[in-house]
Amino acid sequence: MRRGRRRGEVSFGVIGSGVLFIVIGVATAYWYYRIRDTVVVPQYVGMSYAQALEKARKVPFTVKRENLKVEAGQPGLVSNQEPLAGDRLKPKGTLILSVPGGADLVPVPKVIGLTRSEAQAAIERASLQFQDQGQKPDGKQKTGTVVEQDPAPKTQILRGDSVSIQTSSGWKMRKVPFLYSMSFEKAAIVAGNNGFSIEKAGQESRAVISGTPFLAEVGSKKVPAVISQIPPSGALVDPGTNLIRVVMSTPQLDRAPSLIGMAVKDARDRLEKLNLGLHVQEGEDQEKNLIFAQDPGPGGLVTGVVSVMVRDKIQIPALEGRNLVEAYAAASKAGVKLSVLEVTAEGDPGYIVSQQPAAGTRLEVGQSVTMQVKVPKIAAPKAAGK
Repeated sequence: MRRGRRRGEVSFGVIGSGVLFIVIGVATAYWYYRIRDTVVVPQYVGMSYAQALEKARKVPFTVKRENLKVEAGQPGLVSNQEPLAGDRLKPKGTLILSVPGGADLVPVPKVIGLTRSEAQAAIERASLQFQDQGQKPDGKQKTGTVVEQDPAPKTQILRGDSVSIQTSSGWKMRKVPFLYSMSFEKAAIVAGNNGFSIEKAGQESRAVISGTPFLAEVGSKKVPAVISQIPPSGALVDPGTNLIRVVMSTPQLDRAPSLIGMAVKDARDRLEKLNLGLHVQEGEDQEKNLIFAQDPGPGGLVTGVVSVMVRDKIQIPALEGRNLVEAYAAASKAGVKLSVLEVTAEGDPGYIVSQQPAAGTRLEVGQSVTMQVKVPKIAAPKAAGK
């Protein structure tokens, strides 16, 4: 009998323990289920209704307002809340805020963008006091238009409270600075000091005197300068305009010396003294070879390099029948010297009747050659009366 009783007590104890564990598990699961999607309710009591409403909507809670008599607390401030601070509530759950003086609260109308008279009428229709705080510069609204208000639109305030406004004093125009003739770096500094930024809109070659390009001096160097700007200097622009587009002059240019007829070595030495380079475009780059063509030509503007054509032999040009000007030009281009011998011969004065060496003769470069050409003498005029 005693053994049977003990077995029964043991069985009953085991069953009781199991039931207890089940109850604890269910309670834990129920508690977890109830709080897993909830948040702790903050403290709203003592805040203005507008502040409490903004804070509650960020959770978000669904706010229900309960208006109380003024005697229930300070008008406009939350005096009670349900659930209480520290309780848990699901997002979008209903939060009840009790506010004394609810019947005396009115929403602030939106008056930004209205004229002063329109704003005053709207504020007074809402049973609020109008207060003008003067004007402030504004680049977006016209003169006399409301640009600021306090309190913000839809804020709940007591009937009879004040709403202040500020109106625009109009466009605050700015003057575009003078950038002409400055280097890009200096122009950027001047523009920045005046609230503008600049960007290059291109380059143009603009000569001032005898083809000399317009440049700005930076120390001992000459660099491209501003030759035009948009908007122009002195123009009045609205605050929304802050970019100036500038056109720069081309880099410093030099005039190419005459290299025709010179040996490559001599031409290269001459160009180096002018800080220019030499590029042999056609022919062999041999020191003794003569230059018979160049680009740019003599006197042309060059940015850094002169291209030349060279040859290792001289070909005597045909000069018979040409006048002296044409003969000198052809001889110079061929790299030979020309000497003129006047003779008595038939033919037009000033035109060449013969030459030596003959046209087409090919000679080695470096060989000294002097052409002799015969030109008919110009007969002296007869004395009058003879």
